Amino acid sequence: MQFYSRTTAAIVVASALALSACSHGGAPTKPHSSSSPVVNNPTPRYSGPTSIPNKVDLRKHVTMTSCARTATGWAASGTAAVAGSQGKALLSTIFCITGKGTVTASASTRAAVAPHKIRTCRAAAAFAAPGTTRCVLRGVA
Repeated sequence: MQFYSRTTAAIVVASALALSACSHGGAPTKPHSSSSPVVNNPTPRYSGPTSIPNKVDLRKHVTMTSCARTATGWAASGTAAVAGSQGKALLSTIFCITGKGTVTASASTRAAVAPHKIRTCRAAAAFAAPGTTRCVLRGVA
């Protein structure tokens, strides 16, 4: 029984000390202003479409081969190929993303592809692109 009494007394004393450390006398003080520098986030806000047409069975016809900075932003290039007996008109949409995955821009391109032919495609977006920009093939329809 003595063990529980000492433990209880120790808890009470520790709690009292902790509470007294939190309180102070006198009038409340004004909030301190932060001296931390404000970080300016250079990532542009995305204002493009969020509902992108995408048909899984058509994605196999499109391959993205490059993703590079341009004079006005960023561009993705690739190929579209159709192996069947009928041609297809493909709409490919890319998202430009930062290294952390934030979407900063999008671009689309349409390609009419004849059967058994390969067509080169390019989709470009004009924006202030961060150096860590990457391209994602977001949809093919």
